[in-house]
Amino acid sequence: MRSARTAGAEIRLSGSDTTFILDEAVEPQHTLKIAVFDEPSSRDFQFERMSEMLAGAVAVLPQMRWRVRPTPLGLGRPVWITDPEFDVRNHLRHNRLPDPGSKAQLCRLIGEIAGDPIPPGRPPWEAWFIEGYEGNKVVAVLKMNHALADGARFVELLDMVSTPAPGASIVAPTMPHPPERLSDSEALRGAGRALWDELSHEVPRRLRTMRQGRARATADTPAPRSPSMLRQQPELPWRGPLTPGRSFSWVSVPLDDVKKMAKAVSGGTVNAVVFALVAGAIREYLADEGRPFDLPVVANSAAKVASEGDTRLWGTTATNRTFTLPTDVADPVERLRAATVQTRAVKASVDARPVQREEWFDLAPPAMLRPMLRLARLVGPRLNGAVIVSDVKGPREKRYFGGMGVENFISCGHVKYAAGINVTVWSYADMLNFAVFGCSRTLPDPDSFTEQIQSAFDELRQATGVAARPIGEQAGTGASATAGSGG
Repeated sequence: MRSARTAGAEIRLSGSDTTFILDEAVEPQHTLKIAVFDEPSSRDFQFERMSEMLAGAVAVLPQMRWRVRPTPLGLGRPVWITDPEFDVRNHLRHNRLPDPGSKAQLCRLIGEIAGDPIPPGRPPWEAWFIEGYEGNKVVAVLKMNHALADGARFVELLDMVSTPAPGASIVAPTMPHPPERLSDSEALRGAGRALWDELSHEVPRRLRTMRQGRARATADTPAPRSPSMLRQQPELPWRGPLTPGRSFSWVSVPLDDVKKMAKAVSGGTVNAVVFALVAGAIREYLADEGRPFDLPVVANSAAKVASEGDTRLWGTTATNRTFTLPTDVADPVERLRAATVQTRAVKASVDARPVQREEWFDLAPPAMLRPMLRLARLVGPRLNGAVIVSDVKGPREKRYFGGMGVENFISCGHVKYAAGINVTVWSYADMLNFAVFGCSRTLPDPDSFTEQIQSAFDELRQATGVAARPIGEQAGTGASATAGSGG
């Protein structure tokens, strides 16, 4: 089914999305979406048919044909245009794991795939199909620049190109159709119009919104201050500069158990359990390396921002906030209580800022953004390291691409500047997947980190009295986590 289109629309990248495009060649800024197909689907798999399946997905989501058209001399933010030479076969890759097709082999290959930048001048995505996982399973790996979709947007896209039953019909959205070509003069004129609109309409609106927000705030409800990664961060093994190589691993835990753990403390949420488990894993990791762990680690998290009237199915919707992971807390239940406080602090910080800092990037054309990003890369190694933690509510039930059933779905974000490790958490059916993604220099053994996450999960489950049951035997099968937006 093809999507309805509105022709000739100008679709300009936001300032925040522009940074992902500018950084791609230096530090790959793509996210990974990993689908593990079930055994019946894998037995019937034929790579030759995948171009047809992907062509059907592109027909529903034509933004998969978009590529970036820079403005001459970097005088304006780039725009999306439709690639006139688009061929889905140019975005398809195929590989096979050697026997026995272990999880460790799959993770190493995914790390290698993630380490290569997406070539410029084409739609910024690739789809890899890997055969031989656990003997005969097929794994699909979608590599997509963050500017095309973040975690929250991708959940919406996934709902459109997959179905809860095999062979069910797809409801195609109405999508804009940017032009295939744009001359330099047209690009410059469009950039001028966008800048004028920004200065004459958006800047006054944002200033007005900020004044109204300050007027609503009172002395009794001051805006919370986010911790400083520069002044408060203890020394971590995950620090810049980042090298091109990437490392990857994941671990799955029962979602229903996580929900029961959350109820162990007042106001506990799945998000708080995520923070607590990552904090416990970091604490163990630092202890194993002989590093001090008596200070909380300052981490960065993405939070979805609901913008009124924003109905886009592309681009990013998130803002970032720093918060403290309670890595200094030994007791797992007390660690969960501290993590619950931090989830509230992140939400309060986002709510207290009516205009997010990322919105001001729209005023900076690439000619200004490039030196700013270069400076950030120079400053990054001076930090003691950084950790990104984000979680996203994924599909509530098993999904199908055509007739191919997805057994598990994992997502991971990107690493940037000083952040040598990213932990992205997605719910899928009755599972909560922790994907660990890092720079191969600072995180050469990501499996050890996922083992620490599993250890922190077992510790908290025992401390909260939650009975251990394997995935697939959960009372809450089909429920999803409450979470924000990320990677």
